[in-house]
Parts: sequence; C-alpha cells; structure tokens
Amino acid sequence: MDHALDRTLVVWAATSPDSGRVTPARPGSTWVELSERITALRSAGAGYVEAGFPELDYPYLAIGFRADYAVVHSFASAEHVFLLGSDGTACSDEPIEVPILDETGTFTADFVIDTDHAFQLMHAFILNGSADHLGTWHEL
Repeated sequence: MDHALDRTLVVWAATSPDSGRVTPARPGSTWVELSERITALRSAGAGYVEAGFPELDYPYLAIGFRADYAVVHSFASAEHVFLLGSDGTACSDEPIEVPILDETGTFTADFVIDTDHAFQLMHAFILNGSADHLGTWHEL
C-alpha cells in the first residue's frame, strides 16, 4: 500500500452508487476516500469517476466503465481533451457503452481498456500529477 498516496488530497466527482447520478466534486478528499467510492462502483458494475488536484481546474482524468470495459479521458485544459487508446481488451466490432457523466457514451474498441487497468492509471495519474506517460492519447 502506498501510504504517501493515501494522504494525497484529490478533487473528485463520481457516480453515486445509490442514485446512479454523478455527485458534485468533492474538494480536499483523500485518495482513500476516492478509492472507497471506486470500490463501491466496481461492486455495482458501472460508473463514472473523475479526479484532479485541489486548486487546479486542469489536468484531470475521467473514467467511464461498465463491467470489464473502461474508457479514459484526459482533460489537459478546456481546449485539449484526449481519449486513451485501447489496450486490446475489447476485440469486437460491436460498440461499447459506458457511463459518461449522467449519460451513456458509445465507443469503438479503439478506445476501450480493461477496467482494472484504467483505475491503475488513475492511481498513477494522482501519484505523478500527469497523464502524459499513461499511454497513447488521441486528441478530440
């Protein structure tokens, strides 16, 4: 367990396991509190999570997931939004649907990664403060 990360403050918003709606950003929470919400959403089978840093509007990372499929967005600024390229998890030509905020987004397999991998990347993002090293990004 990374105790330094446990104490790291994050700003996050996520789907409520109770209502299924995205709750407002929670400033000044710890990684542990965010991890608890992620665990609850993983148990529910689907959700949306975004996380960034106190006193900064950008960067932040957003993950929409359903079961084993996740899509990761990086918001570098209001003008620069990126989708993470696939890790090969989804091999189908069928579109993949995941929660994006309070809606459902539809994506091709080109942008779908494993849900466990997605949350490992969020962990790395919070630890390192940058999404640049997380994989191949495609600007929207």
